[in-house]
Amino acid sequence: MVNENSDILEDGPNPIHELRALIIKKKKYILLDENKIETSNFIHCKFVNLGGSLFDPNVPTNYYHGPKPQDFYSLIAILFFWFHRDAGYYSYLKSAQDAKLSAVSFTCRTDLIDFLSGNKDSSPNLKSPEEIEKILSEKDSLIDDIDSEQIKNTQSEILKQERLIISNNSIISSNKSFKHVIDIADNILKRVLETNTMHIPSDPSLSGPSSDFANTDPKSSKRIKKRAAVPIIIVPAAATSLINMYNVTEFLRDQKKNIVCVFTVGASWQFSNWHWSSPKEVFENCLGLYPKYVDEKIKDSVKGWNIYPVNIERHKRHTDKAITIELWKHIEKYISLKKPWLTASNP
Repeated sequence: MVNENSDILEDGPNPIHELRALIIKKKKYILLDENKIETSNFIHCKFVNLGGSLFDPNVPTNYYHGPKPQDFYSLIAILFFWFHRDAGYYSYLKSAQDAKLSAVSFTCRTDLIDFLSGNKDSSPNLKSPEEIEKILSEKDSLIDDIDSEQIKNTQSEILKQERLIISNNSIISSNKSFKHVIDIADNILKRVLETNTMHIPSDPSLSGPSSDFANTDPKSSKRIKKRAAVPIIIVPAAATSLINMYNVTEFLRDQKKNIVCVFTVGASWQFSNWHWSSPKEVFENCLGLYPKYVDEKIKDSVKGWNIYPVNIERHKRHTDKAITIELWKHIEKYISLKKPWLTASNP
């Protein structure tokens, strides 16, 4: 904490608890610039007023995302996250990067929102003063144990045992011929053309400059297998969803008949302006998946929808793999029964 009339750091309450108290009371925090004038720009923020107490924006909080000394979140990082809590996670990450601020990790997001808003009284990510002191002392003892002279001796011994096999100059002056690489590439290309499973366009001009493709005999295309249709999974953009645009790594083409499943957070607004008029109709045409923690009740809003609940353990991360395997089995079974044209084996 800093004295209101000076720039001197002082001991005081942990800023994250001061911020939480303001949020619960629905009072605002104030960002101040170097002249202690209110600003809305996080980049220009030099002080933070939390209920009359001034804090350095870069002061560490006792909210940690890992076991290392540097794994804390600063006050300004938490304030920036709270300001963007309703934005999509990908959008928030980009904003944090633009502001050159540390971003709160995806795994801490829900926990931090629940703690700051008062939905929970504590968090496993909050460290006590004793725990923080232990973390810092372990860091100091590790540094003290490192003997610089010993490191130099070790490096010297390693260098003595090294044997130079090749260098930049020896590579450049090499007399080796790599003509055989061209021959290998030609052979591979021939095999690819013979067993090509890609669809060749009916218009030769669309096949590019390669004369082999342009002059392909139309009769030979009968031997070429048609590529299987591509299934699509759509996920919500809501920041509170356990599965969203940020942690789903693949997006497929938007063909309505090929939509396999839809992850939902139980919000009707997710389906506004869709091809289908209502959530009920959506889940009549594709598999509905509802991710939730195993100890959470199913929302009343989704009880009339044809959805499959994906129960995720809140703390037992070792069960994630089994849940994922079971989820994919369920999706594959749905595809084989309801949309068999999407299977890879479909000709």
